[in-house]
Amino acid sequence: MVALQKISFTAVLTHLLCRPWSATTALVSLRTSALVHLYSCALILLCTCALFSEVKVTPVASAFLGGGQYFLENNNSFGGNIDLYLCPVVNFSKDTALLPMYIGSYRGTKDVRELVGGGTITQEVQNHNVNLKFVTKFSETLKFGARAGYKLEYLKETKDERWAKGLFDYSRPVIGVEFEKIFGGNSLKAGLDYSIMTYPNYQSLISKDAFKISLDTTTYRELSTNAGKNVLDTSNISFALSWLRAISESSHWRISNDFIYKNFMDQKVVKDDGSFSDALRTDMLNTLGGSYNLSFSRLRMSIADSIRFHYSNQNSYDAKRTKYIPSHYNFIENLFIPSLTFYLGEFEPYTALSLFTEFSNRFYLERLAQNSSGEYLSEKTHQSTQTAGISLNYPLFKGLSAKLTSSYRTTSSNMKYEGNYKYNYSVFNYFLGINWEL
Repeated sequence: MVALQKISFTAVLTHLLCRPWSATTALVSLRTSALVHLYSCALILLCTCALFSEVKVTPVASAFLGGGQYFLENNNSFGGNIDLYLCPVVNFSKDTALLPMYIGSYRGTKDVRELVGGGTITQEVQNHNVNLKFVTKFSETLKFGARAGYKLEYLKETKDERWAKGLFDYSRPVIGVEFEKIFGGNSLKAGLDYSIMTYPNYQSLISKDAFKISLDTTTYRELSTNAGKNVLDTSNISFALSWLRAISESSHWRISNDFIYKNFMDQKVVKDDGSFSDALRTDMLNTLGGSYNLSFSRLRMSIADSIRFHYSNQNSYDAKRTKYIPSHYNFIENLFIPSLTFYLGEFEPYTALSLFTEFSNRFYLERLAQNSSGEYLSEKTHQSTQTAGISLNYPLFKGLSAKLTSSYRTTSSNMKYEGNYKYNYSVFNYFLGINWEL
């Protein structure tokens, strides 16, 4: 019989944050081991809890398995999508619970994602997220929660790229606390998180000759090892505050503000002559949002709007054109999302038909637009995105349903130079699969 090794969750996090990672193979091994250790902690806790009769374990799970196509301009790709959620809720009492969670997904079709500073085409993406969350009630109106977790994301930019070798693969350990105060139909929540994002492959790949050729002078100078060794690694502090107000049994509104401070641990600030100063890059992202939800017996309506402001002290210097642009990453963005969900059929569970649209407008405060040949214009860069989507969830058996989703997104910008990032594109996708809930 194999003896169980005693595992300290704090020791695991300390091991992840403090141990130097010298090789990519060791990195992947440690990162994967961390996920195993964290989930082993959860399993050990569940087994221990089972020894006590007053402890109740309620399994919660959902999964989606499907396939479909993604059309990006004149190209298309066919692939599968997988989503998995596992959470055996451990109730020690009616006021105290432990939630070990695993959230994983795989996307096997092309997409355009914003990674460093613009849209980048991806081929496949998978992520794994393990969390341990403890919640308790101090009173009927005051709740407290604490969590610790670890996330891995693997991303392929080309089909022949190997998993765990991607340029933008990252790991993210996180710890955090949250409070909730309930009073007179109101719910006030506040949360504080600390995390570290590490990109183990970025430095090793950026120095290869292939990347020197594929990147333009601006991007290479900004992200080369002259600016630091681990230029994308950050330590992050985030603070979230939200206020939920119930107007009636069928309607409520919510106001929230999310603030994130990013400290780039090894990326130096670009000066106006193209050299690097001793100062390190810092970013701040603040999102102010509001939403209103209204429910009827067969209809649910939602309207949400948010304003994001991104500030960075990082600048840009294009050595090829001897052009210096201060505050290159600063922008203001507005996102508006209305949606409708209809519940159809004669008997429960009903068929759910959802429609949504999304309108996004981003305005860079200092980034100059360029024409298709790369020459700078006098106007600042702006980008507009419109998305329309539909989903249909048709119940088959208890907990099992067929699901169809489809969306169309178009993005346009006065930035016509796309040597590194996508600013103008149209995409269409559809997916059909089976959804299961426990």
